[in-house]
Amino acid sequence: MLTAPAIAAKVKKAVGFGATHSKSFFYDITSKKLFQFTDNLVCKVSIDSYRKESETMELIRTSRKTNGSPIPLYAVLWEHSGSQWLYDWGLMKKLDVSLEQYVKQNSKVTLQFAENFCWRLVTTVIALHECKVIHGDMHIANIMLDGMDDAWVIDFDHAIHVSDVKKNTLYTRAIKKDWEFIVYDVMYLIHMNINSLAPASTTDGKRKLTTMLDLVDPDHNFVKCRKTARDIVLTVLTRVAQEFGLTDNLDEYKGYVDFACSEESYLYVWWYIDIVSA
Repeated sequence: MLTAPAIAAKVKKAVGFGATHSKSFFYDITSKKLFQFTDNLVCKVSIDSYRKESETMELIRTSRKTNGSPIPLYAVLWEHSGSQWLYDWGLMKKLDVSLEQYVKQNSKVTLQFAENFCWRLVTTVIALHECKVIHGDMHIANIMLDGMDDAWVIDFDHAIHVSDVKKNTLYTRAIKKDWEFIVYDVMYLIHMNINSLAPASTTDGKRKLTTMLDLVDPDHNFVKCRKTARDIVLTVLTRVAQEFGLTDNLDEYKGYVDFACSEESYLYVWWYIDIVSA
């Protein structure tokens, strides 16, 4: 009988390791690794990641039950079954591709699609922050699209719980990171056809790295894409605030978006790594 490491090695050789999701887990004493089973695949994950995600799921579910928030949460959460936390398998089977894969397969994105995509990210981040949870890693590989092209957030093993943050400055910076990811994910979604979505901008977003930007992005798609993404996020944010009675918090949310589009943001670095260097 094959040991867990041997099974994992065979799977790795055959298909490579990737994000897999499962109904059950087992812990191999020899390798001291937690393994996940799917229908045909096994993927090892760390005990710390499993513990972090399960704690986060419990916090989210308890908070949502307590506060009865009407704000939609478009995230793949785990279900508690016996002594284990397991993925919502029915939903997982509906997910099709990550945002990264979707953009590579689809060269055209309508403004309506981008706004619907942004709506789901904005409501999800607000709902998570209500639960005192910061996702912290909402990058293009952690946004999945289902068969209806609706977005879902996955992977909470880097989540930050407000109770874990000792300094207010760290908490604020962590919140800003989630909003940076929203702006960047929208940028990534629309960058393939940015010229048809927004006019060129010569004044917005002058940066310290202008010379480098000229070298790696001569058409200044970064600046145009960021401006369009900012407009989309702010439009959606205003609608969300009005629909769910969050107008008192609107200026705070807009401040996070403005920060995401400022020179202090990591957007340019992510743009260079994920798009220009791809």
